[in-house]
This record gives sequence, structure tokens and C-alpha cells, in this order.
Amino acid sequence: MSDSVTRRAIEHAVKIIEPWIEYKRVAARVPAVSVGIVHDDRVIFANGYGFAHIAKRIRASEATCYRIASISKTITATAVLQLAERGALQLDDPVQTFLPWFRSRKDPGLARITLRHLLTHMAGIERDGDTAHWEHRRFPTLAQIQDHVREGIAVFRPLETFKYSNLGYAIAGQVIAAASDQPYEQYVDEHIVRRLGLSRTSPTLTARVRERLAVGYGRDVPPAPRAPLMPHVETRAMAAATGFSSNVLDLCAYMSAQFLGRRGLLSDESKREMQRVHWMNKKADHHYGVGFDLWKVDGALIVGHGGGFPGFITRIAMDPERKIGVAVLSNALDPLSGILVNGVLSTIYYFLKHTAQFRTSGRPPARAARYQGRFTSRWSDTVVTRAGSQLVAFVPTLDRPTDEAVVLKHLRGHAFKITGGSEFGYLGENVVFEFGSRGRLTGLTWGPNRSKRR
Repeated sequence: MSDSVTRRAIEHAVKIIEPWIEYKRVAARVPAVSVGIVHDDRVIFANGYGFAHIAKRIRASEATCYRIASISKTITATAVLQLAERGALQLDDPVQTFLPWFRSRKDPGLARITLRHLLTHMAGIERDGDTAHWEHRRFPTLAQIQDHVREGIAVFRPLETFKYSNLGYAIAGQVIAAASDQPYEQYVDEHIVRRLGLSRTSPTLTARVRERLAVGYGRDVPPAPRAPLMPHVETRAMAAATGFSSNVLDLCAYMSAQFLGRRGLLSDESKREMQRVHWMNKKADHHYGVGFDLWKVDGALIVGHGGGFPGFITRIAMDPERKIGVAVLSNALDPLSGILVNGVLSTIYYFLKHTAQFRTSGRPPARAARYQGRFTSRWSDTVVTRAGSQLVAFVPTLDRPTDEAVVLKHLRGHAFKITGGSEFGYLGENVVFEFGSRGRLTGLTWGPNRSKRR
């Protein structure tokens, strides 16, 4: 499929994605969401919704920064692959080759743990160590981690089972420092952040990040308002696992650099190594590579990662075959980002599947814009929008907005025919838009049922 067809499909999808994201954000009472969509090397869409700071009424935008948490792991894994390409290390090198302190008399099995084990979460070590930093937000120093390693950190033998470990990535960050002879933060800033020109991305809370950094908010426990989780704190020795902050514009550039054929970060061979399955999850369609999650949306392989930090839930997702990347960042402890990422991708695939139907060269209904809006009834809400040459109606409460989307075919006047959608709905029946005395759209009749415009 050509680049122009893919980009046109994304542009059509945005007509649904925008009102759907805002609807889902408000329904979930999430203060802010920022979204970016990149195709190959071009950002097709980027925007923010809601408030980065509720009390100060600071609106979110595409430039708003968020704590991206475990998305940091993809950057750490990228740095390791860079060093492997330079011959400074190999993925199957024992960690003790670089970190003499990575040993314990109580835990002699640490000698068998390799860098690959850490990056694929197959080392069998503890998830977070012995500091309750997610609760108290006091992250450990390197000395604290070293002391804890000496006490023993293994829960399983290497390769015995997948066991997600932030501690493992913190240790991988120290391997990067040893192999490059630079502090972790300095290495990733020089070889990834500045190389890609990421102006608002950092593993530490720089002034440029802080001036755009959203406030993080706690869980939604109605009827109480969300509590802000302040102040922002450094992640210290856990930076390689969870320290980065960024915005959707920078993450679009970062995802673009991870597509095959794009230069700047890694060879295609290294990218393929990172983006293939190293651990197959037998319980669900969600697997792990080197620093990346792998799952499927509508049959397409997706590579990405989510992040959870006090006050923030984030996710990036890439379709390597079509070179599409989606970033969704939110400033509240809700699972909305993952839902939105998959919904965005599914909506893009809907328009790719129906490319011919939504040709921009087709004739749209006369004055199509006048029919657009959100309509509500006792049973549900409906959003009508123009996409290419068609009017499309969808239900914004769904996690995949195009699952029951219908195309409205113009009949006469303000009457349209419902085509597509669920056979349990009003397939083949009519929709009639209603206007007030001053020509203002007031509602519609869907089959026999009336909805008012919101």
C-alpha cells in the first residue's frame, strides 16, 4: 500500500479519533491526554486535550511533557544495541563482566545472568528491589541497589519464566555506563536524545522538561476529585527503567527512527532483534522482545511499550510494516492510554480497509459540515463527522469506535440511509437531521428514535 494511501487513511481516521478521544477522556475523568500519530518520517497528527494543570487551567497540547515511565526501557535497550554494534558488549555477555559488584554469596546464580536476560525480563530477579519507591517516591541510589544485590535478588533461575523487572533495567543502565565509560544519563542524552533532536526528552528533570511537565493526578475514586501527586522527583538509579519524560512530538520522532530503513539510531538488523518475540506469552496475545512489547491489533503486529508512573499512564505503539506510530500520554492513574492506542490503530485500519469508499475525490453531501456533531438519546451517544467523501456516524463509548460505524448515504433534503454497521441496529433505515427556525442543527431521528444535539 502506497504512502499516500496510508497517510490519507490516517487523515480520515483523525476525523473520528479526535471527538472519540475527547469523549473517552471526559468519560474517564482524566485531566489531560496528548496524542501523536506519525507515518514514516512525518507527523500526521498531534494534539492535546484537557488540562495539564487543573487548578491553573493550563491546557494540554502536543508539546506538553509527561513522565513516560517504562517507555524508558525501549531507550535503554536501544542504547545497549548501539553499544553491541560498536563491539563494546554482546547481548549474551554475563552482567558480571561489566559490573563486578553484581554478585552475592547468598545468590551464586547471579553469575549466569546475561544482559539479554535483563532486557527480555528473563533473569528471574525481583521486580523493584527492596525500596517502596512507587509508594513513597524516594527512588534508590546505586549504593542501595548494590547493597541489595549482595543480599540476593533472584526469585527464579534465568530463563525459567518471564518476570518483569524494573530492577533488571536499572542494572542494565549501569552496564551501559560501564561499557561506554559514561554515566547512563550522559550516554543516552548524547547518542539518542540529541542525535534525534528530541528537545523535550530527558532521563532527568531538566529545566526544559519541567517548564512543560504536566501535573500527575491520582486514581479516580468518585465522588472525590483527583488528587495531584506533587512534587516531581528524580528516579536516580532507576532512571534506565522509568526515568524519562517526553512529549508526543518527540516520541513520534523516536518511533520514526525505529522503523526499518530509517537511519540515526540502529541498523535494521538490531531493530529486527529488538522487535521480534523473545518471550511468548501462552496466556494472552501479548509478548516481549528486547525492550519492546509485541501484540496484535486487527491482525497487525504492533511493537511498543506502556509506562506507569505516579500520576501518569502512557503508551507508544508502532506498526513496523506500515510504518505507523501512535503515542498516547495521560496525566492520571487510569488505563486509558492503552485503550486509546489500540482504538486509534483500529480506526486507521478501518480506513485502510475501506480506502475506495472514502476517496477524497468523491462528492460529499451538499454542505456536509452542517450535519456534524454529537447527539444524545436515552440509550446512547452518536457522533457524526465527515471523513473524505462520506458522512460517518459512530458510537463514542466503544473502545474501538469504528466497530459499529455506519456510512450515511444522502437520499434527499436532510435524509440519509444507514449503510454498514451492526445488523442488530437500523441497517438500511433512514436518518433525518433536524434544524431549528434559525437553521441551527438541533437533533436527528435515527430509525424511529430521536436524539438531541449536544
